Amino acid sequence: MFSAVGSVSAADSDQVALEEAGLENDTYISEEQAKDLEEVFAAVETLPEDVINEGDEAVVDYLQDNVSDGVVVKEEGDVVAFGVVGCASAIGLAIATNVFPIAKITKLKSIIKTAGGATTFTKTLIKSYNSARKFKATKSAAIKIAVKAAAKKSGPDTVAAVIEIFNVGSVYSACFE
Repeated sequence: MFSAVGSVSAADSDQVALEEAGLENDTYISEEQAKDLEEVFAAVETLPEDVINEGDEAVVDYLQDNVSDGVVVKEEGDVVAFGVVGCASAIGLAIATNVFPIAKITKLKSIIKTAGGATTFTKTLIKSYNSARKFKATKSAAIKIAVKAAAKKSGPDTVAAVIEIFNVGSVYSACFE
């Protein structure tokens, strides 16, 4: 005879297993961070070509307008995020300050679409990242593994460009910490 006192999701049981194994919780992407990343990737996926053609400022504005929770990108180089990880702000700031060209955002958009959309891309990225971290990969190595897994249908140049986006210090910190 079995009794159920509550239900535990697979994500919860994975987290419990990680905690029981003594692995640090901040090493992995949380469910909340996953939702934030998916929102950012959905905004990138739906980024219209006419906005891209308008230039950096239009892309930054679009990302700000299409990501919730008061994400703000300031031109002076400050990133302020209220409620979300701040990934969109960091990406927007990197575009606005020419840390990487807008062409890399179009490659990210292409990878997301090729992977089957923002939800599929995010789930694969997070599963691969957390798995790599579980096996003690550095955060940088885990990002490379995760992007390659999530973008397996894309060409190597496109994958390399997206890895470069996430390896920018402020983008990495905002999206993966």
